[in-house]
Formats: sequence, C-alpha cells, structure tokens
Amino acid sequence: FIFGSSRSQAFKVSDWLNYLPPNSVGFHFDASSEGLYGIYNKLKFIDKCGNNIENVLIVLDDNTMNSTENRQGYLFISPPDLSGESAVDYYLAFIRANLSPKFLIGYLDYSFFGIYRKYMGSLFNKSEYYHTSNNQTADLFYGYDQMIQKDEKAYYDKLIREGVFYAREKTNSIKYQVTNEEVILLQKIHDILDVHEADYRIVISPLYNQIPFTAERMENLKKIFDESKIYDFSGVNEFTKSVYNYYEDSHYRPHVARRILEIIYDTQQ
Repeated sequence: FIFGSSRSQAFKVSDWLNYLPPNSVGFHFDASSEGLYGIYNKLKFIDKCGNNIENVLIVLDDNTMNSTENRQGYLFISPPDLSGESAVDYYLAFIRANLSPKFLIGYLDYSFFGIYRKYMGSLFNKSEYYHTSNNQTADLFYGYDQMIQKDEKAYYDKLIREGVFYAREKTNSIKYQVTNEEVILLQKIHDILDVHEADYRIVISPLYNQIPFTAERMENLKKIFDESKIYDFSGVNEFTKSVYNYYEDSHYRPHVARRILEIIYDTQQ
C-alpha cells in the first residue's frame, strides 16, 4: 500500500512493484491533503478487514504531519467507514458542495451556453488533456504529462510567467511543535506495521519550496520507526533545484519518484 497526500501520486504502483517480491499486488491509498489521521485510519481499516499488510510506502511532509483529525469539506472529509464518525455529516458535505450557488450558476451557465468562462476554473476542469486513473491500483495519471510531452517549453514558460515557479531564497526549517496527537498517531501506525511485520519505507517529499523537514519531527520519527527506513528528500538537493521536476509548485513528477525508489531500495546509489 502507498499512503500519503496527492503528492504521493508521483509514485506509481507499476514502478514500485519492481522492488517488491514477485506476485505482489499494490494499491495507492492516498487522499487530497492527506494527514496522519487519514493514514492511520486506512491502516486500521485494512487491518480490521483481515487483509495482509506486507509492503508499505508512506509519503510525508510537514503538512501531512499537521493533520491529526478529521478535516471538513467534501475534498478532505474522511469516509465514516474509516473515521467512525457520522455518515450524515459526511454526505451533507457533498450535498452542500453541489448546492452551492456559485457551483450551480457555473453549471447552468455552461450547460446552456457551452462557453467555459474564466470564473469557472475554480468550479470544474476543462482541458484538452484530462487526468485518468487506474481503477485497480488507484494510481492517478495527470493530463499535465501529455501537455509537457506536447510542448515542454510552452508548459513551463507559462507557469514561470505566471509566477507559479517563484524565486526561492534560502529558508531554514519551520519549527512546528511536535504535538501529543502526532506522536500517538505515529505510534499507532508503527504498531500496525509491526504486527504485520511489514517492510516499509518512509519518504519525506522533495518540495519545490526547498524548506527542510522540521528537525524535531525527524527526531521523533527516528524514535518511533526504524531510522534506516526513513529517507529525507526535503531541502535543497538534486530533486528540488529544477522546475522541470514539478508540475507546479506543489507536486513533483513520476521520474523523480522513480529515482527515489532506486535510492530507498538501494539498487543504485
């Protein structure tokens, strides 16, 4: 299982299987802005269902560590089967989103006139190249890859011109306080992995902002998990220097993840 936020989608199951035992079956169990709360609940759900947890890839960053409770909003709320919380509240989040005046106006406007207006960009996506998913592995393949393949220079020139790829100054690690909730969730994640004797790797994502992962959090991770299984790619390094390793200023691309897999499974240092 691959766990993490949408940033973990740089890692594809088909690439990861090259490093796992023969006949392994992988599933990408991510979520938008996923946090420790979601990762733990998913592991707990798999364990409760009686499934084996043999190999695990956990993709983290400071934002992931900050999220230690169920978030609100249709993009983020955890399903009741995972959270154990109200099913009514869960479905109401989606009903409210669909009935929001701004969405309804945009939907009716486009339905009647067929014109994709600028204000609709925050409501629904219209592109020559859409994202596609693998319904067996839950890997998501971004349409951006096709855009880059078609005209890489035009793709990046546009984002640079719009200021998406901003100039980065040397930045020290942000000092986030390690909370009790964070420690408890990490320990519970560790305990499930330990019971299943899972072979795991923890990856700290290489983010465009080049801000190093919080040192206090790294020390805490090393106290709970096997230090040899933790790999920190944050800060300034070979992956974070080039804009061509990113779709925009938040998500890195699959070729970066493939190189990371080589490193963490020690096949090509």
